[in-house]
Amino acid sequence: MRRLAPRHGRDGLTVLEVLVALTVFGLVSVVIFTVFATAIRSQGVTEREAETLQRARVAMDTFSRDLNNIFFRDETSYNVTISRLLEEQERERLRAETEGDWTNFSNLYGDPFGNGTRRRDREEEPSVGDPFRRGRLIDVQFKGSEGENFDSLSFATYAPLDMGGTYRPWGLSRVTYRVDNNILVRVQETVESERTDLLGNIMLKSYTPEVSRLAEGVREFKLSYAFWFDNKWFEITDWASDRRQVRNSNSLMAMYEEDRFGTRDEEDRDLRPGDAGYNERLNYLDDQDLDRLPAYVRLRLTLADPETERHDRTFTRIFRVFPSVETYIPNMDLDENERDAERTERMDIYTEIFPGALEE
Repeated sequence: MRRLAPRHGRDGLTVLEVLVALTVFGLVSVVIFTVFATAIRSQGVTEREAETLQRARVAMDTFSRDLNNIFFRDETSYNVTISRLLEEQERERLRAETEGDWTNFSNLYGDPFGNGTRRRDREEEPSVGDPFRRGRLIDVQFKGSEGENFDSLSFATYAPLDMGGTYRPWGLSRVTYRVDNNILVRVQETVESERTDLLGNIMLKSYTPEVSRLAEGVREFKLSYAFWFDNKWFEITDWASDRRQVRNSNSLMAMYEEDRFGTRDEEDRDLRPGDAGYNERLNYLDDQDLDRLPAYVRLRLTLADPETERHDRTFTRIFRVFPSVETYIPNMDLDENERDAERTERMDIYTEIFPGALEE
């Protein structure tokens, strides 16, 4: 038989070749892993941003819908009858407490103590009775309050009855936007104000507010309210529609005129009952225009990214308040120099009263 000659070639790889192969494989693996991890991370960031955008969209759209359906009336156009009845009841209650005689009060409104001892000799019903049975006290004012990072806003809106929904008297409801535990919530309740018993104690409301969670992870919820004054836009950080302040230049200036409303401590600019000029100021303010509604509301909303603050998103949007009415009429008798001087003085006063007021 023919024998094969032995082979003198290599049957395997050298150590150097193995090391080179492992190095190349490691580099390729690192590149693949880096690309894959980056893609996963980018997908996570994109998904979180999409979720943040969705949360902001829901909050903004809900806020816009409510503002577009706002219902507002001046404080003097409603509650007239019920307010008069309650004032009469309160005067009679104070008189009874002062004199220690509840006979007349019981004859008018009923036994305030609920034990019948005050009316043992009378069986007929009280002549006036519970004022709330003759009317309901409602609140349709626009109220914005400032907080450190979280503001709040409350106003009345149209609330048509849905099939199976909660009945809303007058077709209205009061909505409040606020932040609870970093969650932006919308609270919907009736426009009825709190009732009081015959002794003037506030009674618990008979309804449960409906609370909706609009956005979680809220780091900032700031509101500012705009009004047009002397050919300029101003924004302030709180608003009360039943106030007589921002739309009345004379009222604003009068806070610093001691000769009109009496001398007072500069550190305490709010007159109180009994202060010199208090009644005069009340009478004066009654003749001034109400602030009513702002021209627009600017909303700044910052939502947190659960992974890192670097990806927090801030949204800013302006919402027009359509029923608003600008009430200021400039003094046309001033020349331009007098007008500039008045504007400068007024700007200084606004800056002092409303720190952070912005001019657009």
